[in-house]
Amino acid sequence: MTKLSEQQRLAREAARGHGVAGASQFGYQQHSIPSSDAFMADPDALTPEQESALEEQLREEEREANEREELREQSRASIQRRADLLRAEGYADAQATPDPFDPETTKHRPEWWAHSFAHAEQAKGGGYDIMPDDYTPGMTEGRALSGNRRTHRIKYEGAGVQLRMPSATSIRKYAKELKGRTFDVPVEANTPAGTVMGHVRITPGPNGTWSVSGVRMPDGRNEYVSEAVQAILEDRRPSLALAQTQDLLERRRERLFAAGTKQAPPKYASTFIEGIGYNQYSAEMTFNLSGRQYGYKVPPDVAKNMLTSSNPGRAYAALIKGKRRRFDVVECPKCRRFINEDTADMHQCHTGHRTPTRAIKFHRAQILEAITGKLTSRQREQKGARESP
Repeated sequence: MTKLSEQQRLAREAARGHGVAGASQFGYQQHSIPSSDAFMADPDALTPEQESALEEQLREEEREANEREELREQSRASIQRRADLLRAEGYADAQATPDPFDPETTKHRPEWWAHSFAHAEQAKGGGYDIMPDDYTPGMTEGRALSGNRRTHRIKYEGAGVQLRMPSATSIRKYAKELKGRTFDVPVEANTPAGTVMGHVRITPGPNGTWSVSGVRMPDGRNEYVSEAVQAILEDRRPSLALAQTQDLLERRRERLFAAGTKQAPPKYASTFIEGIGYNQYSAEMTFNLSGRQYGYKVPPDVAKNMLTSSNPGRAYAALIKGKRRRFDVVECPKCRRFINEDTADMHQCHTGHRTPTRAIKFHRAQILEAITGKLTSRQREQKGARESP
């Protein structure tokens, strides 16, 4: 039999002598093992198969713990590299990394916030707001950058995703304070596509809708995380939002299917095509032809040829007119997108993200100071103005 580590040996003895409850303090969870009542009736009742399963589980937990510790070491090194870059340049793009922590636990709070600070976007000459690490109602004494209590982080779980971020209540309240401006929020997640820690960019929209996107997150993980955060913010009971969602990617497809098209002038000038737009999720293309709206069902390859043609009028006649199923188009008066009239009742407006201001935000200046230990002259002036009575 494989030799066990001391932790594994203690867990096995706890399972034998004290039932599953005794083993749990060593990180053991019950899997295909008799009930605690069976253990108490006969402490040595572990069969060879059950003992083997327990040992395998403990080895897997130890492997995962070692992987997390290795990722935390990488996080510390990455924070140092980012600090050096910010000292030298004063700005840096956001960076998403594999999650060095675990959404399941609230441990490693200082390291969690330090990692999120160091990997946030520090745009040149301004940028988006970042949700503060002290956004709590009471603003009591604590360990945030300001000396106040840290923002409360909540775990949300369901649809194959575990996610930890500032609570939906605090995000909504902060959005009201910003009066509709776009801002970034730190998040960590386990997804079917892998783990990730970074930021999501959030913008409140009309009728309780939100626009959410991962900031430089890798494909796959971005779709899961951004859709999960959006589902949480749009639900009246955020804690149940993911548990009530069967498939996040299907939710995303359905939402984008009904989003309609955003039109723009064709890449090359045309005498009669004033605007053109395409929705890859619904395979619908809309045209503004001399002031009148037309819609067609168009497959992606044909849409690509239409959008990139150097002669849009000729491409329209050859690829679209009389060759594709046509539908009536209506314009949404709120978001100004063009929608298939047959599916207009499914449409929900999503405004997208707003342009950031050029002002250097106070909390962003705090973060930069915490990472690098210094401020630019402009940041010192703004910080002094904010702190003056």
